[in-house]
Amino acid sequence: MLHGHKITLQGDFNLSGMAFLYALLILGKTLLPTKRKPMIERNTLVPLILFFCLISIHPLMGQNGNDEDSLLDEVATDKEKIEMVISICNDIVETKADSCYQLIQSTKPLPEHIPNQLKRELDFNEAMALRGKGKYQESIKLFEAFIEKNDSENKLRYAFAHYHIASLNMNVGNYEVALEFSNKADSLFQKENNLKMIAMNNNARGGIFRNLGNEDKALELYKEALLTYRNLRDSTGMAECYNNMANAYGQMGKFDESMEYFKLQENLNIQLKDSVGLAYTYENMGALMGIQGKLDETYRLLTKSRKLHQATGNERNIINVELMLGFVMTELGREKEGVDMMKNSLVLAEEAELKDLLPRIYNGLSKSYVQQRDFENAYDAKVKEYKTKNDIKNEKVKSRIAELDAKYQNSVKENEIIVLNAENEKKDIRNFWMRIGLALALALLAVIAFLLVQRQKRNKLLQEKNTIISTALKDKDILLKEIHHRVKNNLQVISSLLNLQSQFIKDHHAAQAINEGRNRVHSMALIHQSLYQKDSLLGIDAKTYFEQLISELFHTYKVDHDRVELKMDIDSMELDVDTMVPLGLMVNELVTNALKYAFIGKDQGILMVSLKEDETVLKLCVADNGIGIENTEQLESGDSFGYQLIEAFVAKMDGELDISSQNGTAVTLTLKDYKKAS
Repeated sequence: MLHGHKITLQGDFNLSGMAFLYALLILGKTLLPTKRKPMIERNTLVPLILFFCLISIHPLMGQNGNDEDSLLDEVATDKEKIEMVISICNDIVETKADSCYQLIQSTKPLPEHIPNQLKRELDFNEAMALRGKGKYQESIKLFEAFIEKNDSENKLRYAFAHYHIASLNMNVGNYEVALEFSNKADSLFQKENNLKMIAMNNNARGGIFRNLGNEDKALELYKEALLTYRNLRDSTGMAECYNNMANAYGQMGKFDESMEYFKLQENLNIQLKDSVGLAYTYENMGALMGIQGKLDETYRLLTKSRKLHQATGNERNIINVELMLGFVMTELGREKEGVDMMKNSLVLAEEAELKDLLPRIYNGLSKSYVQQRDFENAYDAKVKEYKTKNDIKNEKVKSRIAELDAKYQNSVKENEIIVLNAENEKKDIRNFWMRIGLALALALLAVIAFLLVQRQKRNKLLQEKNTIISTALKDKDILLKEIHHRVKNNLQVISSLLNLQSQFIKDHHAAQAINEGRNRVHSMALIHQSLYQKDSLLGIDAKTYFEQLISELFHTYKVDHDRVELKMDIDSMELDVDTMVPLGLMVNELVTNALKYAFIGKDQGILMVSLKEDETVLKLCVADNGIGIENTEQLESGDSFGYQLIEAFVAKMDGELDISSQNGTAVTLTLKDYKKAS
């Protein structure tokens, strides 16, 4: 690329500059692999190394040179600099992903007027480097962008992009998407009749089928790929097949066959000096030993794998191995070391922003703490596991909502453009007829016919756009229901956590308070459950909701309906969520108090609940014929949390509270500030 360039060094070149140049020349030699075909031709190597050296030492050179005689300009043009970066990255991206990524970033300040083909080559190598660094989601986005540009000039690269998207989606658990792109890659490789690439893709497809639970189909594809690699004498491909076949046999419980293939892979990786492949081999062998309970051997193999992964710099692989080591140390009785190892993997995951690994790490920490009987930290880790899972899910929901909203906005704008275009066309037509005159009857008929056709087309187009808008609105309703569903699930998780917490509380009153809190949370969860189960998201049917709530309270406090008769008189009305939440909590408190205290010492009883709309007020009454309350004034001024909660909601809803204790207890709430579903 640089043939014919005459290199002259102008200005003072001091000893420190020479030393730095010499050091960089030595560094340049380290880029060349040993005992294999050189990655860069000899006639390109010297100017290439000088290029990177001069970039670095240019500030060290004297001031006698001028801009026109810039050394950097004499060494290479912008196009040639990018070509050199691509040439290096093509050779080192799989072994030195971080170095390749840094090289690509160094080209960002260069002018953008370079050939599109070179830009696409840079994008492809950047995606490969991100994959090597364990940044799978970022890598997928770059490969997808590469495909969208439809690189027809390099069909093999185009096929490779599909292959890598399939492989990356398999790594993050999106197996259906992975299979779709893998099938596309297979079709593209078949068109090119590239046997090596077909074998490579079959090897990857086997992994997808294995993760989908179809080990027989996976082994069929692995064996087909292995046969092709043997015919091609491709040792690297054979090693990958051995690894995948070993994993498949291990998954089927055939441990001896699995270890046999792992040994074959290990021998090939050692011969090839493939440290990346060897790291995966030891990791998988360690997992296999762990399944068989051979923990000392598991620890030895995982330690070797960790050391090799650290050398390659793949953060995701390092975290995975350290998490596995943490488990093994815990099982070996080295609980503190195991927890420390998991904490280190947590720090690495947070620094690398690998959020998808956090729930798994917190789950491992929780189990380790439980094994140490450190229930407080186990509980804290379990809460963080749920939180990170929900954060990941919520991010996906938010992203989907934003995408739908963008589509909706685009549809609205397109409709506005259509309307404006229609108005402009009408103006043009009026002006036309003013110029031509009424005498042109024949032309008038032709134009009318034309207008009718255009109107039909516009109406059809508007109808299609309205259909798109309607579909988008339906999708948003589905997502809103999903949000209510997730809120309900989160409230149920809180309820379960409170139930779990109550089992560790010795004090009866404290445990009772926790259980009452759990009932309050459950009453709110029922509201969100009602919303996502309905076609309408605007309100909640009061009668259905209170019947379900009170029925579950009877079940919670183990009250037999034959002993306490329930009478309900609730108007059929749909209330707004902001009204239903405080109403539900107040009914929960009043019914709970009645079931717990009203019928002590009585064999039979009646509990009455009514909710009526009287003109502009809402009247709620909960009454019983139980033992009553001796002093209602003392109750209202007391420190009962339940009645304090009721009084707070009554004040918020601009209402009045009346407590009567004649022939039992009757609590009547008159509420002015309430909303019905519109």
